[in-house]
Amino acid sequence: VVVELKARGFDPRDAGQINFYLSVVDDTLRQPDDKPTIGLLLCQNKDKLTVEYALRGVGSPIGVASYETTIL
Repeated sequence: VVVELKARGFDPRDAGQINFYLSVVDDTLRQPDDKPTIGLLLCQNKDKLTVEYALRGVGSPIGVASYETTIL
């Protein structure tokens, strides 16, 4: 699993960047009996339609989620 944390909202270029990271991990770390590498992109906010368009042509399993910070 490759996890990337963004301190800002989702940008369509983020899909290409995490796909690049997945390719590097697959070529350098993944073993023949490993399952496919999964990418998880955490952003402060996201627009569902923008995420869908950005990931449409990407063959790697990538999830995009938003997070919320709280002050304790």
